[in-house]
Amino acid sequence: MKFSTTQIESYIGNALQEWNIPGGAVAFIQNDELITCRGYGVRELGKTDPVDENTRFAIGSCTKAFTAAILGALVDEGKFGWDDKIVKFLPGFKLYDPWVTNQVTVRDMLCHRTSLMRSIRIMLRDRSFDADDYIRRMEFLQPVGEFRTRFAYGNPQYIVSARVAEIVTDQKWKDLVSNYIFERLGMTSSVSTYQDLLKSGVSNIACPHANLDGGLVPAELRALDAVQPIPWPDLGENAAGSIISSLLDMTTWMKLFLNDGNHQGKSIFSPEVAAEMTSPQMVIKARESEMDAIYAVGLPSNLLAYGLGWYVMDYRGYKMVFHPGQVNGFVAALAFMPQLKIGGMILLNTYQTLLHPMLGYFLIDTCLGIERDYSSEMQTLLRQWRAGAEQEINQMMATPPTRVPPPISPEQLTGRYVSNLFGEITINLEDDQLVHRYGETELYTAILNHWQELTFMVEYDNKINPPEFLTFFPDEQGRITSLSVKDVDVFRRV
Repeated sequence: MKFSTTQIESYIGNALQEWNIPGGAVAFIQNDELITCRGYGVRELGKTDPVDENTRFAIGSCTKAFTAAILGALVDEGKFGWDDKIVKFLPGFKLYDPWVTNQVTVRDMLCHRTSLMRSIRIMLRDRSFDADDYIRRMEFLQPVGEFRTRFAYGNPQYIVSARVAEIVTDQKWKDLVSNYIFERLGMTSSVSTYQDLLKSGVSNIACPHANLDGGLVPAELRALDAVQPIPWPDLGENAAGSIISSLLDMTTWMKLFLNDGNHQGKSIFSPEVAAEMTSPQMVIKARESEMDAIYAVGLPSNLLAYGLGWYVMDYRGYKMVFHPGQVNGFVAALAFMPQLKIGGMILLNTYQTLLHPMLGYFLIDTCLGIERDYSSEMQTLLRQWRAGAEQEINQMMATPPTRVPPPISPEQLTGRYVSNLFGEITINLEDDQLVHRYGETELYTAILNHWQELTFMVEYDNKINPPEFLTFFPDEQGRITSLSVKDVDVFRRV
């Protein structure tokens, strides 16, 4: 199908401006040929340094496919099997249920069918990511469904899977990424950690941005707001999301899958492993994933599933393999259609946007000769969703509960509160104001504003996290024994 590269690039550039995204990089491949591969906009809002095909971006959860590919290469080598049990390699490993602990396999972890709750805060809690601590805390992850019956996406599963790879090779995950992927593919602009990026001395680095002025509006509905630069996210050595790469390097990675694991005549992993990774392993039902939002535009698709490190769906009658990535300040998306030998890669330097999947579908439709403005359609939906959320928020704020003062003094609320899963929250009284702190980073430092009786609104300093509610609980003598952060966990007082 003939199409205009100029038209594609014009559409992308306009879309970034409409979504208030300072910069991005987009590539499209057809039959191993780069149709477009270039940068748009600037690395940092207010500055002039342009984004190009070599600008480094955090790719977030697109990292998961790298981890799965390393495991696949080790399967090729006979180091272990997809259906080997985790306790075979980690004898002290524990989940919420002893039977599940003894049954869960590498495959279960990689296709997110352990049915465990999300726990993103643990990853963002510390300045230095500690995989051992993360794995230990998995015992306290609560199930959201029966084992192997419900898709439940999460990062800990990939941390555990990477640990299996480390044990059978006696190498660290970051060294495995370098040895098995980066070096073999010539991905010289890619690193596995932010600290390695700093050590590299390169200056062509995108700056992360976020929408910070949304008030009580949920972060995911701020996607069309103006953005501001924020600090780079440091996820440590993290097999679920810490890789940093460039557009040009990521096109090489995408071509590897379009060629069934072969790169320039050399096998990185076998066609059997490539097929296993990109085949449906766990069907995803409605309301089981964060993909519901993109389906709201009415995608021509009937099936969504997860493979090993990849989502798998049908799109206009063809198989599509894809994965998004998101960390504070960045989003990414990679998608390819093996039957058509086409693929696209999108890297954006803004947190919380739905433009990246919409650009992906636009690129595919253009290749198929179909005209559809997904970007504008999603903008319309977002404005509707936001208007509804703002109406609910305004009603809540216009008719707040009766401001019944706390039955005890602020001093009696201070102290340390601990969750087996999430760790420690401290509540201090500073300048007559209750202050909430969680973890070593500044992401969860907040002021507690009284809402009703022993419930407070947690208003985070950094504004990346929208406000939420926290309630203190007393015993029969009126002494505070715990607090609950809504939709997170209960923390007991120590």
